[in-house]
Amino acid sequence: MTDNSPPIDLCGMDLPSQMKRINQALQQVSQGSKSELITDQQMLATYVLPKALEVNVRCKVFPIQQKWKIELSYK
Repeated sequence: MTDNSPPIDLCGMDLPSQMKRINQALQQVSQGSKSELITDQQMLATYVLPKALEVNVRCKVFPIQQKWKIELSYK
């Protein structure tokens, strides 16, 4: 994902599908890219933080209108 790409909206997907997409994004970002995702699952917002540390990815999570914005970037 480039800096100007819109966030990937995961809202409405089931939790396993969202987790799979987050893991894919983490792998892509660990190769040097950036990614922003939007989820409606607080559990996913909590899950991504330690997973990002495992692959040396910087992760920021922001609450926005009863959803969560996840920003991933390579350290």
